[in-house]
Formats: sequence, structure tokens, C-alpha cells
Amino acid sequence: MNLSIDDARWLWLIALGVLCAVVGWRWMRAIPPIRRVSAVLSRLLLMVVAALALAGLHNRQPADRVAVVGVVDLSGSVRSYADFGVDANGLAISAQDAAIDLLRRAARGRGDDDPFGLVVFDGRAVAIATPGMDNPLERTVSIPETDGSDIAGAVRLARALLPADTKGRVVLVTDGRSTTGSLSEIPPGTPIDVAPITYRVERETVVESFDLPPRAALGAIVDGRVVVRSTGDIRATLTVLRDGRPVDLTPDEPGDGVRVELPAGRHVVPVRFTLPDGRVHRYQVVLEPDLLREPGGAPVMFGDTSASNNRANAFTITRSPGSILLVDGAGTGEQGALVRTLRAAGRDVEIIPPAAFPPDLLALEAHDLVILDDVAIDVLPPGADERLNAYARSFGGGVVFIGGRSALTAGGWRGSAIEDALPVELEIPDRVVMPEAAVVFVLDRSGSMRRKVLGSSRSQQDVANAAAAGAIDTLDPTDLVGVIAFANNASVVVPIGPNEDPEATRESVLAISSDGGTNLAVALDTARRQLETVQTKSKHVIVLSDGESQETERLPALAAQLAATGAKVSTIAVGDEADDATLRTVAEQGNGVFYRVTNPNVLPQVFIKAIRVLREPAVRDTPFEPIALDPDAPVLAGVPKIPDLGGIVLTTKRDRAATPVVTPDDEPVIAYWPVELGRIGVVTTDAHDWAAPWIVGPGFARFWTNMTAWAARAIEDTPGELRMVAAGDRAELTHEAQTDEGAPIDGLGVSVTLYAPDGSSREVALRQTGPGRYEGTAAGLPEGVIVAATRASLAGTPLPPSIAGVQVRVGAEDLALTSDEQGLADLARRTGGRVLDWAEPAGLFDRDGPPRIIRTALWPALLVATLVLFLIDVAMRRLAWDRWVDSAREGTVAATAARSATLSDLRRAPRSEQPRVETDADAERLRIERERIQRQVAEARARAVKPVASEPEVSEAQESKPEPEESGLLAAKRRARKRFEE
Repeated sequence: MNLSIDDARWLWLIALGVLCAVVGWRWMRAIPPIRRVSAVLSRLLLMVVAALALAGLHNRQPADRVAVVGVVDLSGSVRSYADFGVDANGLAISAQDAAIDLLRRAARGRGDDDPFGLVVFDGRAVAIATPGMDNPLERTVSIPETDGSDIAGAVRLARALLPADTKGRVVLVTDGRSTTGSLSEIPPGTPIDVAPITYRVERETVVESFDLPPRAALGAIVDGRVVVRSTGDIRATLTVLRDGRPVDLTPDEPGDGVRVELPAGRHVVPVRFTLPDGRVHRYQVVLEPDLLREPGGAPVMFGDTSASNNRANAFTITRSPGSILLVDGAGTGEQGALVRTLRAAGRDVEIIPPAAFPPDLLALEAHDLVILDDVAIDVLPPGADERLNAYARSFGGGVVFIGGRSALTAGGWRGSAIEDALPVELEIPDRVVMPEAAVVFVLDRSGSMRRKVLGSSRSQQDVANAAAAGAIDTLDPTDLVGVIAFANNASVVVPIGPNEDPEATRESVLAISSDGGTNLAVALDTARRQLETVQTKSKHVIVLSDGESQETERLPALAAQLAATGAKVSTIAVGDEADDATLRTVAEQGNGVFYRVTNPNVLPQVFIKAIRVLREPAVRDTPFEPIALDPDAPVLAGVPKIPDLGGIVLTTKRDRAATPVVTPDDEPVIAYWPVELGRIGVVTTDAHDWAAPWIVGPGFARFWTNMTAWAARAIEDTPGELRMVAAGDRAELTHEAQTDEGAPIDGLGVSVTLYAPDGSSREVALRQTGPGRYEGTAAGLPEGVIVAATRASLAGTPLPPSIAGVQVRVGAEDLALTSDEQGLADLARRTGGRVLDWAEPAGLFDRDGPPRIIRTALWPALLVATLVLFLIDVAMRRLAWDRWVDSAREGTVAATAARSATLSDLRRAPRSEQPRVETDADAERLRIERERIQRQVAEARARAVKPVASEPEVSEAQESKPEPEESGLLAAKRRARKRFEE
């Protein structure tokens, strides 16, 4: 054992302990010596142990195991440019196969207890195998391709996977080209061995960028710039596409594209074309090199090797009215009453199914108003609620929700990103919803749930826990919620009860960890017992599992038992190894629904869809008479009395929102309000079945004309223009603020909100750098379309936003035509690693180099010892334990002497005088005599422990009453005490 401390200054407490011991020895003179010594030593030992704990005492020993994590680059540049020759069959060797073969040869010296792991990466890092005793190189490597290359992220993941009690090493197989961060940003730490994938592209053409003005007038002719770089002469055709269709760049010549013949170097190719109708215009430029046919060989591109970097994207926005986007969840299509009404009013309406909801904010920007007709949140793509929220708040768009059996509260919108922006409350009071619902989540927590989700460092367990927690947020406080986790056995994570504290339930669910086998049978039985304890109108069990359960033959019967009690059992099979057939049968026997999920990232939508059946109480399809509380409201202008409607989605009124029409029970029928830059409205009845009596009259068309006019975004000239210029993962932001007359506007408070493709957002503050000019920089941008909106105010008055965007370069590593061997060598030197030779790689598991010291903190044990010693210290000073020892020893000696005296008396007495117990009377007499003697002994002991004066006094009673003759036993005990005192 090699002990060490972190901070020796705390050892001065030992000196303080010695001082306390000296002072205590002098102060405790009245205490008997044995207690005095014990008290001083316990106090000194307490101070020593406390000082060592505070000083950070720990044990240091060298690690006897070596752990290695291989990190393999599968990015586009490696796949496109690296050349590893051909195999025995004449087929090209892929970068993945070459890297795996290198790691296999370098791992030949691996010991039996040396852990080995594997990470692969492109734009995202994925752990194929955590360090363990098996061979990770035998696993199948299959991940979805992601643009870019994140070397630093892959190294961070690999280092995090290394066990703490081993000597770790990371071996990095890469070309050194990264689109996220740089090699120099990787900090020293665990040694990194590098195996450079080397290449130098001699014949390559790259489209670096495509620039268009961020804003243009409707029908304007715009001038664009295409930046092209090549290593040699090129002959190619440059084409511009809009929505996949070519734009005519040469109206006076045949064909749509322009011919390009350029020498080696970097060149700017101008393009000019006319903008068509519409608000948002997306364009893509494509450079197509000429093909050369060599004799006996396949065609090759002139001056180019890879076509993956021959494209770039740009877009521009015009100041023009946008259309109305109708998301048709009701399925009425072109013949729906609402569509016909809006088109009759001259509005441009685009109809899409929920699954085709715009994938980014730029696509939403093409519309002035989005109407969601009876749309549940789970049928929309992930992140749609976040895009709608940003579209209304930051981009000034309008959003209108229309009711139905799958809308609003009944459609799972509670807990969504846009819920707080709605002019109605989705939480329904207890008095409204009479039928209560109970749902029990049964979550698999077996060891297989530790698998990583595609393209992510999160495990299936993490995603499943987060999805279940999100589903719990959509439930009402009146709903009953229970959570059961199962592996080999089942455990009740959250006992079934009212959803009054969803945050506590969320934390419990997020804390579920993976370990063990899969036994769904015990979990279903536990769920049944949980549901038997509650009385509700509807009950639902939602099961998630990724593997094959034990006792599968019991599962259908258990599901049938649950169904017999009125509960529904729905099942979610996630991953490639789930037992689909059994889980489907369980759902069928349990009168539920079976869901098959191959991508765990969609689990949140699946969970919401599974519990949406519980929201049926949020719909009331009983006819009612609408009551107009505010007939003069803008949306009711010219609208006659609304006839009886057939039903609504139940919501409650929100303070400050305009609610001009309600039910007789004061539930909202029409509600609306402004939200920051946008406007949001809600109509809780539908636009087809429930509203049938209204549709046939004139009021329906008039109302929807008013509502769309109020909610749609107004066309306003923004005081300036926002421009974004991207380079790698950075973007330069420039906002030019001007009046209509062209005068600069100074003193603005300007920030820009950037929206990434995944729905996340970030704020970037701009600073004024000149008259009316504001600038800023955003770094670390992800791949894809980044949309930006300004938030500007002048003297506290908000100004209309300026919208801009940029396409962060997809596959930006392809812009580098050589590998970065020097950067990799510097990385190895900085971290204490080696540069491996592909022909003869050094052993990954050798023990050369300085050993890794494993530190084991001892403070937990010292803390326990400190507590024990503190209690002992108090006991030494407060308890007279020495008296207990003396009394026990005195009693032992006296009893021994008494027994000896009694034997002697019996031996000396004649046989005729020895007592014999012949009757019960004799036994009772002896018992009384024994008790009398014991009382006398007790009195004598009491007198012995009392302090006496130098001249003891004798009371009159003692003088007047002679002492009775002592019995033999009492005399013997007194003689023994006297000998002990002498």
C-alpha cells in the first residue's frame, strides 16, 4: 500500500490534537487514571483521523491492466479519397476494413483481462463496443451516414469509455480532417496513438459556396456568385436548380446551364436569373464535369475525382404575401368546407398531410398562416411544435388550431413547446372530466437497453426514459400514473397514484438504469396488482421492451387477465432483437395496440400516440348552443348568430386571451391573442362534422375570412437587412439598419436568434460597428439550414424581424484535398502517444511508458472512523465506565470467596448437621434465608461506595440496636472484600 495525501496543511490538526491531549490530561485530574488515559488517547486519535481525512489521504498503486479504445474515421473524405488497394478478388478495400485489419494486427499482444472497445465516427461519434473482454473487431459496424467529421467528439467519447482502474490508450485511425473543431483543441490526457490515413488528391474540383442576396423584390432579377476551386483545368456545366427543377440561365441559348472552362485555382462564376412568384426561394447549384472515356476503361470526370463536393445551396426571400398552409388531420382534402371557403375568399391555400409538415423554419417562412385541422402532435414529425412556436413568436407568423377528436387536449398537445402560447388552457378541471384514467408504464431495463441509439452517445434506456417522462407530462393531474421497471424481476419505480407531481415522477423515470435479463411476465403481473387497487373508468398498460422475455408462454394469458379487468395493454417493440411476434400477441390479447420502432429517437411520438386513447374524455360530442360574450370582436364582425354545434374539444379559458364565444359551461369555443411578433387562434369545434349546421349558413365563411385575416402575418417592410456568411461551422452576421429614405438607424438593441435543423435555438448579440451597421459571430453551427431572425428594438419599441439563413457546408471536409499528417503527429506528441506504422503497427496493449497510477480515496472510511471515535471520546469523558468494571470485578471476587467459604463450612460440619431439604416447607425456609442474605450484601455494597468522613458517626439506632449475628455467607463475603482492599 502506497499512501499519500493531497493537502499537508491539514496535518497541523495533529499538533492541535497533541495540545488538546496535554490540556485534557491536566484538567481531568479528578477522573480515575484509567479513564483519564483513555479519554486523552481517544481525543488524540480522533484529531489524527480527522486530519488525515481532510488532508485527502489516499492509496496510490499502478494499474495492472491496459484498456484500449479504437477510434475509426468513416467520414466522407476518407470514403472518397483514401486508397487501400484491392483484395484477392480484385475489389477495392474500404477504409473500414483497412482500419479493422490494422487494429487486429496491433492488438495481438492483448492480455486476457485487458479491455478493448471500438468507436466509429463521421459527423457523429458512435460507440460500437464499450471496453470489455470480448473482441469488438468482430462486431458488425453499421451506422447511418452523417455529413461532416467530428474527431474531437470521437476522442472525448473514447476517453470517457475507458475504465478508471486501467492504463488507458486511444488509437485514432483518421485523415485528420475535421469539420467540427480542430485537432489542436483536443486536450492532453490519455495517450492517443494515431494511424494517419494519407492521401493527396491530384484531380479534384470543389464548389466552395453559392451566394444570393438574402432579400429581393418580387419578380426581380438576382445576381448570384458561385465560388469554384480546382487542382487543375476543368470543363463542366453549371446548373441552378429550384425545387429540383433547372433554372434557365441562358434564355438565348439552348439548355438551362452554362458552360464552364477554367484553369487551376479559385474562381468566381456569376449567374443571373429571375425570381418567380412566392416568398421563399431555395436554389442549389450543381457543377457537372465532362466525362472522358478512356480506351478499355470506365468513364472518368474531367478534372474531378468526387462529385460529392460539387453542390452548394442558397436561398432568398421576397417581400410578398405568403400562402396559407393547411395541415389536414381530418382528411377532408381539397373538398373540405374550410378549403373551399378560403379559396372562394381569394386566399392561396396549400394542403399537406401531417407527415409532410415543413422540416425547417425556412419552409414555414413561405407561409403567412398555418392552420392545423384536427391534428394530433404524434402524427407530426419530431420538433414540429418547436418550429410552430418559433414561427409565431420570432418570425411573426400566424397559427390557428381547429378542434376534433385528435386535436389540442385530445391530441397530446399538453406539455408541447407551443402549449404556453395557446390562448386556452389544456389542463381540464376535475369537474369537467368525470371519467378518470389510469396508465401504468412498464419499461424494460435489461442489460440490452444499454445499446447506443443510432448516431448518438445516448443509450436506448436514456431515450426510453426520456420518452416516458415526456408522455407523463402530457397527462392531467387527475390521471393516475404508475411506473414499473423490469429486468430479471420487476420493481415499482412509481406506485400508481394521481399525477399531482409529474416532476418527481419524471426524475424517478429518468433515473432507471439497465442491468440483468428480461422477464416481462412478472412486470405484467405487478401491473395487474397495481391496477386492482384503483377504481377508474379507463385503464391502460404501456409496455416497452427490446428483447425476448423469459416465460413467454405466460404473457398472452397475463394480457388477457388485464383485459378482463377492463384494462388495455399496448406494446412497443424497440430495436432489432425485440420479440415482435410475442409483443404483438400481448397487444392483441390485451385489446391494445402494437407499435414497432426501429429508430428509438421516435419513441416520444410513439408514447404519446399510445396514451392518446386516454384523452377521449377531453372530447364532448353533445350538441350545445354557443354563447357570444363579445359580439363586437374582430373575428365576429358581420357573423350572424352561430347555430348549435355538435361538440368540442374541452379546454379552459386563459386570462388575458380574447374568448368571444363559449359554451353554456363557460368553456372556450373561439379564443385568440397575440404572442410576441405573431398571433395564435383556437377554435375548439371542428370544421366538418360538429360544425355541419354552421357550414351551410353564411356565418361560417364570414368567420373564417375574419379569423385568417386577423391571424395571418401582415406584410411589413423591415428597417434593414440581415446577412449571414458561413465558413465551416462559423457564420458572420451583419445587420444593416436603415430608414425608408436610406438613413442609418443607430442605437438599436439587436440580437439574432439562430434556429438549427434539430429545432434548437441560440441567441447571438450584435454590436454596432458603424452607422446603422451591427455585427456578430456564431461558432459551432451544426450541418444543415440555419435560419436567423433579428430581435431589434428602438427606444423600447420592437421592430419587425429581418429573416436570413445559410446552408452550413455539407461535407465541408471535402474542401480539404490532402490529409493532415502533421496535425496528427502533433496530437500524438502532445498527448504522449505514438504514430503507428500501417505495415508494422506497434502493440496497443504493451506496458511500455510511465505506469498509470490508480488513486483510491480513503476519506469515506476515515469519515466513518471519525464518527466512531467522536462517540468514544464523548463516552470516555461522560460515562463512569470504570465503576462498572470495579463493581463487576468486586462481585466476581465476592461470589468466588462466598462459594469457597460455604464449601469449607460444609466440609467442617458434622454430617448430622448438614441441612437436608426433605419437604416443601424446608425449601421455602431456605429461600427466605437466601433473600435475607442477598439484601444484607446489597446494603453492604451501598455503604462501601459512599464517601465517608475521617471520623464516621454512628447513628443512635446503630448504637441502641446490636448487630445481629452474621451468617456464614455474609461473613465470608466481608472477609473477601477486606482481603481485596488490603
